[in-house]
Amino acid sequence: MVTLKGGLLSLRCLHITAMLFFGIFYGIYVASVYKTTSQKALSDRTLTVAGAIGSVCNGGSRIMWATLQDRFGFRKIYAFVMVLQLVVSATVWNVHDNAYLYPIWVACSFLGEGAHFSMFPAVTANVFGIEYGGQIFSFIFLSIPVSSFLSFFFVKFGHSAFGQ
Repeated sequence: MVTLKGGLLSLRCLHITAMLFFGIFYGIYVASVYKTTSQKALSDRTLTVAGAIGSVCNGGSRIMWATLQDRFGFRKIYAFVMVLQLVVSATVWNVHDNAYLYPIWVACSFLGEGAHFSMFPAVTANVFGIEYGGQIFSFIFLSIPVSSFLSFFFVKFGHSAFGQ
């Protein structure tokens, strides 16, 4: 039987928190820089469309990710999300000046971000049980604003360090 205190102090809780923190970092980072990254190469209209499509993908994909997780399990679907993010993050600079591909890359980035918001509450409930899963996820969820805050500093000081 898991207790709230025991669940919060467990290695599984730390592991899930670390997965969420590092997994969502890229999506939050892209959400804050997708426009400034390509504003010299692409029109404002193209970047606005990229953001709009990305936002629809972020929100709309949550049902898809949850359904896929129910059908295939957390590990397989989360591995796919991480591979998707790895490929997109490794190649986004190659397409940042392409008006047709860049919105697709932004959308894929936002797809990965949406996966985290729909998959982690369920996996937390599966690991810690219905009684404490929601409460424990409330603490795990705090890793998202911390990740967002650190991505802000990454953007702010990363651009200054490279003279941008």
